[in-house]
Amino acid sequence: MAIPILNHLDGNSCAELRNFILHKTTSGSASNVEGKIIYDTGSDTIKYYDGSSWINLSGSTSISGNNYASDLKIGRDADNLIDFTTDNEITFRVGGNDELRLDGGDLSPETSDGLALGTASLMWSDLFLASGAVINFNNSDVTLTHSSNTVTVAGGTWATAALTASTGTFSGVLKTDDTTDATSTTDGSLQTDGGLSVAKDAIIGNDVYLLTDSSVLGLGAGKDATLTHDGTTGLTIAATPISIDSTGELHLNSTTGDIKLQDGGADQIAFDLDGTAGEVIMKPAVDSDDLVFQQYDGTEVIRVEDDGSLGLVGNKLNIANSSSDVVIKPLTDAKDIIFQQYDGTTVLTIEDNATANIPAGKLALGGTAVTSTAAELNLLDTAAANTVVNSKAVIYGSSGELAGTLSTASQTNVTGVGTISTGTWAATDVGIAHGGTGQSSAAAAANALLNVSQGGALSIGDGSDTITIPGSLVVTGDTTYHNETIRVVDNNTLQFEGATADSYELNLTTADIASSDKTVTLADLTGHVALFAVAPTATISSTPAELNILDGATVVVGEINYLDLGSTAVGTAIASKAVVLDANKDYTGLRNFTITGELDAATLDISGDADIDGTLETDALSIDGTTITTTAAEINLIDGGTARGTTALADGDGLLVNDGGTMRMTNVTTVASYMAEEGASLREKVFVLNDSVTGVASSDNITYVVTHSLNSRNVMVEVIRNGSNSGDYATVWTDVTRTGDDAITIVFCSAVTAGDYTCMIRKIG
Repeated sequence: MAIPILNHLDGNSCAELRNFILHKTTSGSASNVEGKIIYDTGSDTIKYYDGSSWINLSGSTSISGNNYASDLKIGRDADNLIDFTTDNEITFRVGGNDELRLDGGDLSPETSDGLALGTASLMWSDLFLASGAVINFNNSDVTLTHSSNTVTVAGGTWATAALTASTGTFSGVLKTDDTTDATSTTDGSLQTDGGLSVAKDAIIGNDVYLLTDSSVLGLGAGKDATLTHDGTTGLTIAATPISIDSTGELHLNSTTGDIKLQDGGADQIAFDLDGTAGEVIMKPAVDSDDLVFQQYDGTEVIRVEDDGSLGLVGNKLNIANSSSDVVIKPLTDAKDIIFQQYDGTTVLTIEDNATANIPAGKLALGGTAVTSTAAELNLLDTAAANTVVNSKAVIYGSSGELAGTLSTASQTNVTGVGTISTGTWAATDVGIAHGGTGQSSAAAAANALLNVSQGGALSIGDGSDTITIPGSLVVTGDTTYHNETIRVVDNNTLQFEGATADSYELNLTTADIASSDKTVTLADLTGHVALFAVAPTATISSTPAELNILDGATVVVGEINYLDLGSTAVGTAIASKAVVLDANKDYTGLRNFTITGELDAATLDISGDADIDGTLETDALSIDGTTITTTAAEINLIDGGTARGTTALADGDGLLVNDGGTMRMTNVTTVASYMAEEGASLREKVFVLNDSVTGVASSDNITYVVTHSLNSRNVMVEVIRNGSNSGDYATVWTDVTRTGDDAITIVFCSAVTAGDYTCMIRKIG
């Protein structure tokens, strides 16, 4: 709603009304008050009421006679007028923009390419131009100039959809943008009812059609070369001579007939190329003629005679229907005969030295490829059955036998061998006499290394023999002794090695017994020796004297097992085990330690929680190193009793407050200042008019709903223009409605920028 003003506004002859808009209504709707001024929206005129009727101010003023003004502007409003303020210039303004200018002898738009002369629906009737007139496009890019019944086009490219003239001469390019394909003589983009003359080269982007059955395409100044079409005989090429020059392949295609070569119109050679699987035939077109191939100079090279024989010049190759031999040889000495595939790959070379050379992997016998190399095949050269030949293949005899001397052998039947250096014997038993390793004597054989790798049994000597091994004996499998005495020498120690080859895991050593030999008998049990009934890795350090302390003890086995602690139990609690203090008499790991008497300790350090169900009596108390000096009576003041003190408060008196979970001391003065500020916030509120601010809502930046929550309609509201707007912080008038006890509505006459205005609200009473 509008702001009601219930008294006169007196400007004291100095205050101006700025940026005001007259009341927009119609004369029929406005109240008839003498002197009232309105803007009639029905007629878009300014009117006033003279006491009896509404008078149009726009029609009440007339201008007559000679009236001149250097700042004259005539129009409906500031955006639509005729401007005479510039000397020798008249400007026409429409819609707030200067559009047309009359300057001296020129009538021009205010800006280049700014106005159109007519529209698609509102067109001028005629345009009259004087002789010599020029129509100028884009600052003389293209011009149309009139002179003596002639229009000259200059510049650019002339393009037209239709052009009719007896003779036209163009200095540039005649172009049509139409892309229609021609299907007749009257529908192409470029048409002529007569002939077409082209003095220079012509380039056609697609097909060229000559539509008559007798069409002729002539080439040359005298048309001595022609392509003539006949509806019956087809196309005839006539020229003297005719040459076909192709840098690539040359294709002659006859879909249903033969390709024929003629002489004087008579067929001479015919090519039967039917395009299907089968034979391709080249034959003379006249019976009884030979087919002759000649060199350029006429020298005959090949002749296919009518009787079917093929002849080569010099009888170097003559294949005929006779009993004579067929000889293939080069015409020049010292030349090879090379057979190649279509792609040039050589498959056979007959060299001049009478050698047939076949590339590796290219030989096949009966369809099976021969993969042996020449070196492998040469191993058969001079090889003989049942005979060993050095560096040659071995061929067994008919019974699998092989005679000769071998350096190595793995055969089942060998009649004679030399020295066997390596090899594997398939026999189940091997007997070796002295010297059997290839040595010349038994003494030499004793020092030789004997390696036997076989799946059977190895027997060395008999029951009466003694076998001596001066070096080490390594046995990777099990060792079985039958009725033998095992003697261990070298400091009387029997050593056992574990899975990892390091120091020996177990040494069995006997002392040097001065009296009779001793016997140790193991019980027929599985497990540990009773004396060492602990973990296999544990060490018992007790002396015999210490163990004898248990002699005569009445403890049972379960009680002794309480001492089964392990090395890690010293000073540390283990469930169901005895307590053993460490070297410092310390002990850790106890839980729920209960005593019924007093706990006497010089110091007591508890790192965890302490749960005391009874009364805690202490002479002094400290927390985290800070001594508690508060007396018991002072602490009891926190107890919510009914007694109240009467001590007066002073500015310096302290008050105990909870500061975010921490108890702190403050004074009465600080509390009083805080309470005064909180009281003011309950009476006064300030809001920036922006819908992103808490308590402010607006959907159009015209109407703002402000929720102040002061619980009263008795509030004073002031709207100021803040620093982000103009910086003057001036008070502005708006429509303010107190819509409830906790909210007001502020309405501007038009949309404002969010954040440019601030609302201050003060509760009264």
